[in-house]
Amino acid sequence: MAKLSVVVPFHNVEDYIGAALQSIARQTLRDLEVILVDDGSGDASALIAKGYVSRDPRFRLIQQENAGPGLARNAGIREATGEYLAFFDGDDLLDPHAYGLMTETLDRTGSDIATGGGTKIRPPRPPQTSPPQAPVPARQMRAPVSRGSRLPPARTPTSRPLGLAGVG
Repeated sequence: MAKLSVVVPFHNVEDYIGAALQSIARQTLRDLEVILVDDGSGDASALIAKGYVSRDPRFRLIQQENAGPGLARNAGIREATGEYLAFFDGDDLLDPHAYGLMTETLDRTGSDIATGGGTKIRPPRPPQTSPPQAPVPARQMRAPVSRGSRLPPARTPTSRPLGLAGVG
């Protein structure tokens, strides 16, 4: 069983998926499995994913007819064996230490979920108007979901929320 299962659903992201998968492959946390779910791509996305599968035993590929991101994530969850679970989009990037820091924090604090930020590769969409938000509190190191903890929102248009959750 891997420490972390990373489920990567994708559909027609050939311009981005290579960089996205490279950012997962370069994680300092080596004890991870990467479950790629091709949701019926009509471009070269699956071919790029197969390249990673052939070079890195931590990567495996599921191919299905286009069913949407929710069902693609569910297909990945069914294959996941890790102690923790993360979702990652085929057009995102991660800092090389992201998953290592997040799993270490979960182990150290006993929290139910860890969040952080990644970067979206695609150009951002026009900003949406949202109500003012309270300032993000200082770093929370123990925030059990069962106690109704509030997770901080993403702060920039290219910021992407990352999350890990314990599976057990």
